[in-house]
Amino acid sequence: MKINSQSNVKEIINKYPQTLPIFSTVGFNGSSIDDLMDEVGETSMLKTILEVKDINQDQ
Repeated sequence: MKINSQSNVKEIINKYPQTLPIFSTVGFNGSSIDDLMDEVGETSMLKTILEVKDINQDQ
């Protein structure tokens, strides 16, 4: 799985659980997968949550 802006956040976390702390460092509740999904929604794309936190997608 290649991660890009169109990737589903839940799929990213399920495939790469080591990425969960990264979401915490940018201000999301990343204490567990369930907490993050409650906050961003299970169908959210990476692009959407980056826009919410005003993070440049290219970074």
